[in-house]
This record gives sequence, structure tokens and C-alpha cells, in this order.
Amino acid sequence: MYKIYVHFHCPMMVLFVLLAISPGLSAHGLVPARNVIAQDEPDDGGGVIQVRWDMSESDGVARYEIIRTKGAGAMEGIAVGVRNGAQDSFLDEGEKHAIENGVDYRYVIRAVGADGRIADSEPSAQVRASASWLDTTLAANMVAVIVFAAMFFVLVMRGRKGKPLYIRPIDALEAMDDAVGRAAEMGKPVFYAPGLHSVTQPATVASIGLLSRVAEKSARLHTRIMVPNYDPLTWPVAQEVVRRSFIKAGRQEEYDPDDISYLTSRSFTYAAAVAGMMAREKPASNFLFGHFYSEFLILAETGAATGALQIGGTDSTAQLPFFITTCDKTMIGEELFAAAAIVDNDPISRSTVKAHDWFKVALMVLIPAGIAVGMLADFGMLEELLHGLGVGDPAAVASGITEALGGGR
Repeated sequence: MYKIYVHFHCPMMVLFVLLAISPGLSAHGLVPARNVIAQDEPDDGGGVIQVRWDMSESDGVARYEIIRTKGAGAMEGIAVGVRNGAQDSFLDEGEKHAIENGVDYRYVIRAVGADGRIADSEPSAQVRASASWLDTTLAANMVAVIVFAAMFFVLVMRGRKGKPLYIRPIDALEAMDDAVGRAAEMGKPVFYAPGLHSVTQPATVASIGLLSRVAEKSARLHTRIMVPNYDPLTWPVAQEVVRRSFIKAGRQEEYDPDDISYLTSRSFTYAAAVAGMMAREKPASNFLFGHFYSEFLILAETGAATGALQIGGTDSTAQLPFFITTCDKTMIGEELFAAAAIVDNDPISRSTVKAHDWFKVALMVLIPAGIAVGMLADFGMLEELLHGLGVGDPAAVASGITEALGGGR
């Protein structure tokens, strides 16, 4: 048996032993990051964790890889981010792998040298992400809601006091009476399609509001109105609206409930049925208001082929080009809701439209202003501008403005 004697007075041997047992060095001679701290991001909606660490004392660290492990005893983790060798923090927002609220996580910082050496830090303490009662990242949304609500209530009070709320004229709305008059002169019926959405949807509600005006005008001119329905819930609502319009016009004896019919809830079957009705009845005017899909072109082309005057409106951006192409007059997007508010002539409806208009004007001012301030902050000129304006503590004010513009993250 051989005996090995180690003389610790040998300087090289002492150095070797110290390197082997030193906790501050990895097996490859690269010092790992230390003091890894992981904390839940405060005042947010959850799903975000802040990670900080003390950088490696070794020279030549090219980057830090952030490794996240799930659960207390998990050994294997996933890489969720990378930072260069001069950075010591990372905000894990779950972009690559979502963070679950209420679940324990640990973080390991892997130092990677320029020569490929690696050194893993000790794992952080367990951390859980959680949602706060107040999410300060949505402060701008809260301010927008408050401002819009204030505009709305101010306009409602003005409307109830009898003060006029001006809404600009809409060409398609003004042409509706002429279209019904055309049908009366030609002795032909009027067709009205209230869209393919349920009566609970905004576009269908607006369409039903416009139906009351078309039905009342038709009743006054002794003109038949036909309303084929796609949705079974819209059908009885449309019947009641038309009936009330005929009563209001003093022509209740001319109301025929069979003219307000339910066809089918299959879109292309509905389009084929309405196209057949158009071909047989040859209406003088078609009204197409509401939300439509690709089958709209079947309705519009059939109506155009029969020589009908067509007025339409929709909130569907995909179908707007076809409305503009095939209809004589078109309500584009929010004009549909504005027209319904004009017909309804209710202070709340008009106030909603006016509040939207005021809010959009405010956005048109705030968006360019925000872009300008953001550019000044990016070029480091915002603090100088605030200092020139005599603002106290311009650095703090500039930081607050940057945070408000979304620069906090």
C-alpha cells in the first residue's frame, strides 16, 4: 500500500486547496452572482416578479441568464431572460413563460463568461406573484374613465335642462325619408335588414332605433315595409317597433305582422332567402343597417340588380368597403350610433355621442403632446425644459412624467 503525504507548507498546494474549497468560486474559476433577491412587483395586476443580484466579481462576464424554477424543491428551471454583464436587475413579466399568481418560484442567476465558462448563483428565496387592489399601471385608464364620465354627466344635465346638443347632419340619415318617399311613389315595398347580430349587440340596437323612423315614415305614406330577421330574439322586438310606429302614425289597421318575419339563423341561408324575396317583390328601397359578414355582398348585389335605392350602415370594418361600393348612402362606423341617437332624440343617447366626440378631441390633443414629451425625455431635454420653466425639482417631475407615459417598465 502506498502512502501519500501532503505537505501543506507547500505554497502551491495551499493555493490549490483554497481554490477547491472556496465557496466564492465555481468549479470553472468564475465567481457567480451573489445575493439574488426576487420580489413581487408592487401595485400591479400580478404575474410580474422583480429580480436583483450583486454582479460577479470576475472580469469578463459576458451576460447573465435568469433561470426560473417552479416549486420549492424544483431542480430544473427555464431561462426567462438575459442581461449583459453590466446589468444587475431583471423584470420577469412572463413574456416567454407566464407567471402564475400564488405559485412559489425561485431564481438562479447564471453568469456566462466571454470564454464560455458558467457559474450559477445560489437560488433566491421563494417568491409569489400576486395582484394588488390598486394597479397603478392602469392609472391612465382610470383617469380616462373619470374624465369621460364627467363629460357624460355634464352633457346629460345640459340635455335634461333643454339645452340643445348639436350633432352634425348625417347624409345617409337625411336620405332615408326620400328613399321611403321613392317607394311610395313607385307603389313598391321597402326592405329593412337589421343585421346578423343578436338584439343584445350595440349595432343591432342602433339598427332597431333606425327601423322605428323608417316604419313610421312608411306608415304615413301607406307603404308596405318588410323586415326579414336573422336572429329569433330580434324578430319580436322588430315586430313591436313596427307596430308602435304604425300606431304613432295613425295607421295601425295597415300593420301586417307577417311582413316582419323570422327566416333562419344560418347566414348564407338567410342571404339566399332575402335575395329571393328581393327578386320577387322588387322593393324600391333597401335599408341595410347593423353588423354583417361576407354574405352582405349577396344582399347588396341582388338589391342593386333589382334597381333598388340602397342605404346602409355598419360597424364592421371588414364590410365597409362593400357598403360604400354597393350602397347609395352609407353610415360609416360610429355614424350608425349617432344616427340612432338623433332618431331617438333622448338626452342620454345624445349625451353619449357628444361625450365620445369631446373625448376624441381630447385624445387628438393629448396623443401628439404625449409623443412630444416622450421624445424630449428620450433625448434628455425634458429636464432642461422643466428647469427653464422654473419648475421645482425638475428631475423628479421629469421622472414622474416618464412614469405616467409608460416608461416605468
